[in-house]
Amino acid sequence: MKNKILIGIVIFIALAVAIGLVLFSLGVFNDDETIANNIYNGIETNYNTLNNNEVGNNVTGNQIDTKNASLEELPQSYTIEQAIKDGCFTVTYYTVFNKEYLDNFIENTKHDAQNRVASSIRIVATTVEGNLILYDLSYDGEKYTLKSDYTRDKYMAEEERKVVINDDIPGEFYTVNLIETDGAVELMLLLVVQPSQEYNIINENNDVYITTLDGKKYEDINIVSYPQDATVYPVAPEFRAEVLEVFDNVMWIKPIENGEGLGDKLLINTQGNDFEVGDTVRVIFTGLIRDTYPAQIEVISVEKFEIYNN
Repeated sequence: MKNKILIGIVIFIALAVAIGLVLFSLGVFNDDETIANNIYNGIETNYNTLNNNEVGNNVTGNQIDTKNASLEELPQSYTIEQAIKDGCFTVTYYTVFNKEYLDNFIENTKHDAQNRVASSIRIVATTVEGNLILYDLSYDGEKYTLKSDYTRDKYMAEEERKVVINDDIPGEFYTVNLIETDGAVELMLLLVVQPSQEYNIINENNDVYITTLDGKKYEDINIVSYPQDATVYPVAPEFRAEVLEVFDNVMWIKPIENGEGLGDKLLINTQGNDFEVGDTVRVIFTGLIRDTYPAQIEVISVEKFEIYNN
């Protein structure tokens, strides 16, 4: 009988210790900072992971001005988040960002524009595997130039991972536009030509191209595409928030403007910035909201909103 009692006591103590450890790991006995860090470290994040000394929107010290840098100057660690922040027309499989900038480029440079003017835009797209392909598309008043950077596509043959420049896209032959076909939206440089004695228009099995008298061949150029049902943002979504608590790498914030649907409290990465309780911050994010409490979002950037903090 005594042995059974002793065994029962041992089992009870073991269960109590196990339950205590579980509760401790869940943060029941922890302070707010430990709880916040446990939550942050336990979720999958997609924040901009570029080193602060490597990239930024302003050139200070060793920083690179990615918004104005050439494709060759951009670091290989350039991210989709930084591209959105830099104002690139950005395409993932399910989301499109900064379409307003593309619309402006099309309106400025299309063949029938009332005032066709020089303009340029950077386009960033993800492959199926999640690698980035970058394009610089420009119009100088006479011709388009398409500069394509495939150096980050790890699934492409090594000899093809390079920057390719097509600077022979005459404005008299081409326009730029978004075309809807078979459930997709395609950004294309399209042939818009009339019959002429200086070139021939060829139509072979609905494949249209032109050949000039000197032997050059021109055809439609597909740049990027995305599903018609993709979520499209004219610019990257943003909101204002009040800083509630600040810890080492994370902080609690409360949305106060344009934060509908985000709840009353968010846990986000500080991204190396120096914040204080009571600061108003401007948060740019990808639009993705995880259905948790507190809600979790994919942050592109967070910075003090000086208008409110002064």
